[in-house]
Amino acid sequence: MKDQSCSGNGRIITRDVTARQLRNRAVPEFFSEVPVKVKAEIKELTRGCRLRGRPPSAEAAERIVEAATALFLGKGYGATTMQDVARRFGGSKQTIYARFPDKKALLEAVVTAFTERKLQTPRQLAAADGPADQMLRQLARAMLNAIMDRDSVMMLRLVISECQAAPDLAEMMERRWRRPGLEMVQLVMERLIAQGQLQGDAGFLARHFCESVLLPHAWDSLFEMGELTVTTDRLQVLDAAVDFFLSAAAPKDAVSRNCHVNTGPLAALDIFRSCYA
Repeated sequence: MKDQSCSGNGRIITRDVTARQLRNRAVPEFFSEVPVKVKAEIKELTRGCRLRGRPPSAEAAERIVEAATALFLGKGYGATTMQDVARRFGGSKQTIYARFPDKKALLEAVVTAFTERKLQTPRQLAAADGPADQMLRQLARAMLNAIMDRDSVMMLRLVISECQAAPDLAEMMERRWRRPGLEMVQLVMERLIAQGQLQGDAGFLARHFCESVLLPHAWDSLFEMGELTVTTDRLQVLDAAVDFFLSAAAPKDAVSRNCHVNTGPLAALDIFRSCYA
């Protein structure tokens, strides 16, 4: 097979490449659709880097992030070198350093792109209008699917394993992983409060929703050694947790008008008992 690249003087060079070399350049499946926002985030992360050689391109930065993601998830962050990343995406270390000053900056770009990719479906649901119980149930299920995704679990395990050697990674994870999802949920809470469907402080409700409805499943996924699946029992527990949340966050007159929410706590308690008996 033939591969073409551009030399420093602008000439096109054609060289033989093997199928294995082409496979090494393959883009991970979860990067098949990179959100526009991620491109802006990666551009911001690389702002201020000293550039050498040809001017940087967004495409090159994306290819570097894609290659680094596959290697970090496959080999681990500590075991991956910049030379490994260069070899994977088919460039040089100089090309990487022109866009990312160090490996930590590259990891931050990886986590940013990964998070935005996983939040695409939840963001679409969060932008919709409807009854609070229906909206929050759909949002919780979409976020559960993102949490229980194998690549998401591997990414979270990866960063946790490196935090002892590099404590600042925990702050980065808070900023690039946890906070975007929390801010998305807070916007939903603000809208539901403005519509009179919920009451209270939007920031507090968002934290309560994430920590009581979703966090238990995130912990489960971290310690699950087998295949990660969203079972019927897990969905029942999730829906029950949403009912608990609504029983406290919905205005009292709304609770009395909505028999589903009104009976939610008792029904949810029965579900919890049956699932964990």
